[in-house]
Amino acid sequence: MSLRERLYRWALRLYPPAFRRRHGEAMVEDARALRQAAQARGGSDTVWLRLAADLLRSVPQEWWRAWGARSAGSVSPPSAWAADGHAAVRSLVRSPRFSVGVVTLLGVGMAACVAVASVVSAYLLRPLPYPEPDRLVLVDPSVPVSTTEVDDLFEETVSWDLDVFTLLDGEAPELVYGSWVSSGYADVFGLRTAIGRLFTAEEALPGGPAVALISHELWRTRYGGDPSVLGRTVSAFTSDRPEDAELFTIVGVLAADAWHYQRYTDLLTPLREERNVYGGRLREGVPPAEAARTLKARARPRLGARVDSIDVNVIPLQEMYTHTIRPVLDVAVATVLLALLIACGNTAALLLVRAAGRQREFTIRSALGAGTGRLTRQLLLEGLLLGGAAALLGVGLAWGALSAWGAGLQAQLGREVPGGAAALRLDLRTWLTALALAVTTGTVFGLVPLAGLRRPQVAALAEGARSSAGRSRRRSLRAIVAGGVALSLTLVVPAGLAFRSLRHVATLDVGFHGEQVYGGGVLLRSASYPTLEERSRFFERLLEGARDLPGVEAAAIGVQLPFHSGRSVRMVEGEREPGLGSGTVMQSEILTHDADWFDVLAVPVVEGRSFTVEDRAGTEPVTVVSRTLAHRLWPGSDPLGRRIRVRTMTMSSGEPGPWMRVVGVVPDVITEIGASQGVGLHVPLSQNAGTWALLTVRMRPGSGDPADDMRSLLRALDATVSLSETGWLRDELEAAARPSRFLASLLGIFAAFAIAVAVLGLYAVLSFAAVQRTRDVAIRMAVGAAQRDVARLFLGEGMALVLVGLAAGCAGAWTVSRALTDQLHGVHGFDPFVYSACVLLLATVGGIAAWVPARRMARTDPMTALREE
Repeated sequence: MSLRERLYRWALRLYPPAFRRRHGEAMVEDARALRQAAQARGGSDTVWLRLAADLLRSVPQEWWRAWGARSAGSVSPPSAWAADGHAAVRSLVRSPRFSVGVVTLLGVGMAACVAVASVVSAYLLRPLPYPEPDRLVLVDPSVPVSTTEVDDLFEETVSWDLDVFTLLDGEAPELVYGSWVSSGYADVFGLRTAIGRLFTAEEALPGGPAVALISHELWRTRYGGDPSVLGRTVSAFTSDRPEDAELFTIVGVLAADAWHYQRYTDLLTPLREERNVYGGRLREGVPPAEAARTLKARARPRLGARVDSIDVNVIPLQEMYTHTIRPVLDVAVATVLLALLIACGNTAALLLVRAAGRQREFTIRSALGAGTGRLTRQLLLEGLLLGGAAALLGVGLAWGALSAWGAGLQAQLGREVPGGAAALRLDLRTWLTALALAVTTGTVFGLVPLAGLRRPQVAALAEGARSSAGRSRRRSLRAIVAGGVALSLTLVVPAGLAFRSLRHVATLDVGFHGEQVYGGGVLLRSASYPTLEERSRFFERLLEGARDLPGVEAAAIGVQLPFHSGRSVRMVEGEREPGLGSGTVMQSEILTHDADWFDVLAVPVVEGRSFTVEDRAGTEPVTVVSRTLAHRLWPGSDPLGRRIRVRTMTMSSGEPGPWMRVVGVVPDVITEIGASQGVGLHVPLSQNAGTWALLTVRMRPGSGDPADDMRSLLRALDATVSLSETGWLRDELEAAARPSRFLASLLGIFAAFAIAVAVLGLYAVLSFAAVQRTRDVAIRMAVGAAQRDVARLFLGEGMALVLVGLAAGCAGAWTVSRALTDQLHGVHGFDPFVYSACVLLLATVGGIAAWVPARRMARTDPMTALREE
């Protein structure tokens, strides 16, 4: 016996034992005969290849048959599945409009689901691009506890001092955002360099050399990507730490793919002083809540009883980064699931309708010998084909949407995707989501039509293709339609509330006019302007020059600008009565600026006066208050001449500032969408000038960007001063309204989709019911029923479903609207106008969807219909 024949005998062991006993020897004899015949022709290699191919093809089929026989025919061989698959494809191809409609309907719903899943995965589920990110936390607020006191809690701690650096080593000064960082910063956040190195241990010690790391973007834009930047000494001064070194040696450039959760990373330099613990990596097994309790307890010896009023939180870094957008993403998830549920429900209704139309087909196949299992298999394959095609369409649409609108989405949410824009992609989690949707919907939609196989087959064949769908099916269809209307209202009402909120934001009276207002930041060198008088004189010269710039109507200088820079919120205390000392204490926002600021932003002084040249350093501190703050501090009294002072952020710590005399009253100035109240306190720049200010100008209509002229003016006054934070105030107002616009757009799209799908389902079900009752209608009309009676009958049935759905949908809409309360501005969660308008809208479109088939049935020719029956 040859080696090849022995191998063939061994390969026969792959067949089931019963098959080998019955056919094994015969197959060996056939193989021997084929080999001998081939040798007679001059070769036998092709024979063994043919036998091997036959083994690969037949072994799985024989095992399938063996398993099928063992389970009494419950499993069919692959050939039967292939035949049923071909039949399923032919069935769907024969109904192209139905197939394309279902795939499109489900595909759009799945696209939204996959896209939202990708965004949620990128922001909330995918770990931050740091080493061991699940243990990275931030301490809020930081408490006076040293690094050595928390070794049992933290594996590595970090502290920092955020700062802005003005670089002076180029043709023009440039302001960049940087930080003074502790020694553990690079390890905690996994810093890597493209060229150069990280800080050494010696450089982090007091008295160490002044070195710096720069970002890849700064290296590329300011230094042209020149590798010789390593070892270069740059001159830079800072805003917060003027006493530190102003000459830094660049030792490394951060990697191009480095990502950080805050933007103060253009320039990093060692922090060589002891600071509170701001965050770090917790040790294994230390929960954040326990770390927070321990930090608070260890801060008690330094803070005393004040520690009881401080709520110390140790927050996971990812939670801290995404907490502002999590509510919006939660809304997106809820709405997309509701939209997909509506699409699935109406698809199920369409499949039930189609199954009723195929009753005759199923009956004939059953009469010809096809069992229930065979029919079930074909329907299951049809459902899987529809679900798979819809999932592929959904993935394609989601990929296109993320590619086209990913950058805009990050701008709308106000948060960059962790890891950078490239991280917003279809990852494994979203692919698994698409696969789960395809399998789940395909299986469910394959089993839904089985409701049409319950009736006796002989009776169904006798009744023909138009046999009644049965009470059970009619109840299912009505429940699906009413549920679709209810879920649609659940989406439409929040969309209406969001649009009403957007309208409130768009028409909000912010208390100023910022259409032609432009601002730019100016940072002075402390060593050049060490006193308040010197800073005030520089700002006066800057203001005089700004008024002469081309296109400028008016100019002013302040520390903050509404919607443009950060808010300054403090506790303020109003004097009880003149000369009687402390009174009411409350929270208020503060703006520091000169007298021209009111004119540039068109803020009128309604009582008293504005600031004057007499309000300077060394004179009595003065302030201008808002009407709201004046009313709250001194209700029913004249605020002019009263005194007010600024406390710290909390009422339990710090020394209050000096008393300031109220010299004027202005309207409230809003600086942030959703703020509980506007600016309450305006203080003069001449008495509070620091090294940072905003040059603000009002331009004539049609004027261009004044940034270049402002930079030229600054270079003429002081070549070390740069211009930063430039922009039009109208753009800041538009950006502030962006979250409201995004929420309204998101809910509006899903609401429109829900209405369209619900109307489609209602129309399909009522049309099907009308066709099924053609004989009843013909008999009614033959015995004297008028067309309006028939129309009224069908219209009444359709509107009954709509009204039931609307009644149920009000409860769902109320639940969703309550969850949206924090995202809405100027509108209550239960707005009668919005609810009434949404109910009326759905009732109208539902009535139209019910009227079309009712009108068609009213025009039925009874004789023609009875003849066809």
